[in-house]
Amino acid sequence: MKQLMARPLILDGRNLLNPNAMSQLGPEYHGIGKAVRDGLREPLLSRGNA
Repeated sequence: MKQLMARPLILDGRNLLNPNAMSQLGPEYHGIGKAVRDGLREPLLSRGNA
């Protein structure tokens, strides 16, 4: 699918996809509402911000 996209970009508004797996597949991936730590995305709640 990446080859069919003009700009390989995935906006995951429901955070259904695994960010580590997506980074290995190659498209630019953004999980909406997730914090960035060490270049990878993680849920805000996992950082103790509940």
